[in-house]
Amino acid sequence: MNIIEYARSFPYAFSESPFSEVDSLVLSQLAYLNLGEMAGYRLRQMEDLIEDPTSVVPRSHAEDNLQLLEAVGDSVRFGNLRLLGQESVRQSTPACQFNASAWEAANMLIVVYRGTDGSLIGWRENFDFLTGYAVRAHALSVDFLERWASKTDLPILVCGHSKGGHLALYAAAHCAPQVFDRIRCVYNHDGPGITSANWDKDRLDALLPRMHRTVPEASVFGLMLEDYAPMNVVVAQAQGLMQHYPYTWQIEEDGRFARGKALSKGAKLVDSVLEDMKANLTDEDRQELVDALFGVLEASGVEMLADLESPATRKLLVSKGRELPPQTRKRAWSLLRLIVAEAAENAADYTSELMKEKWRKMRQARAARKAEKEIAATRPADEEE
Repeated sequence: MNIIEYARSFPYAFSESPFSEVDSLVLSQLAYLNLGEMAGYRLRQMEDLIEDPTSVVPRSHAEDNLQLLEAVGDSVRFGNLRLLGQESVRQSTPACQFNASAWEAANMLIVVYRGTDGSLIGWRENFDFLTGYAVRAHALSVDFLERWASKTDLPILVCGHSKGGHLALYAAAHCAPQVFDRIRCVYNHDGPGITSANWDKDRLDALLPRMHRTVPEASVFGLMLEDYAPMNVVVAQAQGLMQHYPYTWQIEEDGRFARGKALSKGAKLVDSVLEDMKANLTDEDRQELVDALFGVLEASGVEMLADLESPATRKLLVSKGRELPPQTRKRAWSLLRLIVAEAAENAADYTSELMKEKWRKMRQARAARKAEKEIAATRPADEEE
């Protein structure tokens, strides 16, 4: 089963079964939804507050996200989770795409960071930090964790998927000592690792027993930067880069990830493009390369990765790319392949009207289930079915 089926069917509340790495993946995926207007509410209350799901669920992977939102709201496991707050920053100069949420559950504060949201700005920021630059999202991740930690004395869990996993690790490794001491676990789901030369090794050593790092068998993004924590390999029902998509990760009936045996050979070689950038280019060369790549993308009018699915946009990209110097062009196309692959994953798969109709039917079905439970509760125990 995947995280939707897990949320629907896992029969135990957190008081009966401790918070797990699978639970952290569920919350890491919910981080891609825009729930900030419902701060203070529990998940089981949110469905009744949402009239138009397009205000909450982005167009990328809309159907899966819509189903997950419905499943957690009707879940024994997740229904009582309360959203404390969600903050978002997106700016072009310097590139910054940041979103984080704070939840209260099972007598814990859970801080969750969003991964790349499919925007061009988010991908520009990705290449900045993957080639060794500090980005604004790093500082924002620490600030968010420390501010919410100051509002409570609860133990803390920190998690995220993709870039969100990297930010979870960064925030935990750089927060104030009094916050660090309260962190129980850090969950990094297929997110880039660290550049240990620039991080405090003593802090990382102290954090290591609390790190949980999960990657699919064909991991790409989770292998970027340096390895520090041991990896747990998860079986995913997809091929290649699509294994990065959390809805493909498989979960056993006991609520644990289905474990893979080892990384695929392709996964071990796929980050050669970035390794080339780090090994063979100066800082100035890397900056020029990233500027050239995103100059081409911006000139094509692309704002979201889903826009790359347009044949007209791809034709314009090729035309603009031919204007680059030959050596820059070769490396830029290599980087662009990673972005195009991600674009296929982020392609819009649901129209607004279909989303609204699907949500209406979900709410009707939930109301019917609720009515049946109320009738059953008033029925005498010895009444025949």
